[in-house]
Amino acid sequence: MAETMRFPTESTLSDLMAEVHFARTKFPGNDLLTIALGEEFGELCQAQLQRKSRDEIRKEALQVACVAIRIYEEGDASLSSVTDDQAKP
Repeated sequence: MAETMRFPTESTLSDLMAEVHFARTKFPGNDLLTIALGEEFGELCQAQLQRKSRDEIRKEALQVACVAIRIYEEGDASLSSVTDDQAKP
């Protein structure tokens, strides 16, 4: 079993920053990012279930993290009409 790390490595953060930059260049808008996150998570699950290579699983996990970071920083424009009061159960 791999040793648990407390913080992402500099290499991981660098890869994530590059992926976010690439994604923002390719898809500059923030519409439907929540749907994109679901899609990327599904692809990660599929890669795991199909026992894809470690590199392929890492690629999918990086894409999940990338979209999550974009939602954190940019929000999801397709949900911008929902107010904080409407979002509460």
